[in-house]
Amino acid sequence: MVKSIREVAEDEQYYTKSLANNIIKLNCTTQDTYRNLIKHFKENGIYYHTYQLKEERAYRVVLKYLHHSTDVEHIRQELHDLVHKVRNIINLHHRITKEPLNLFFVDLETAGNNKNIYHTMALQKKGYSNRASKGK
Repeated sequence: MVKSIREVAEDEQYYTKSLANNIIKLNCTTQDTYRNLIKHFKENGIYYHTYQLKEERAYRVVLKYLHHSTDVEHIRQELHDLVHKVRNIINLHHRITKEPLNLFFVDLETAGNNKNIYHTMALQKKGYSNRASKGK
């Protein structure tokens, strides 16, 4: 294993730690070393587990008090109008009953304005008609 790693990275670019069950923990000192090792492992069919780099991870927020039937594309468009780039939106479900909840996980692309989403108090109700006023 060490020979395989040395093909890609210099000794000072990573360090290892031996864990239980013949597991080796490998920590890289640079992002380039990390990416080169992952590419090498994939090409050679070497089994590995990794976590995402912090720079590549999505910025996750929870939207509350939106009815579960709210269209995900409507939420995406509203956040786009507020200059946020949405990666993914997930409606949460109760873990036992599997009923949809009035909560949404929103994953934003990493950007400098991500914390501004906490100043958003409401989303617009575009495309919704007031049914009570139609009959009057």
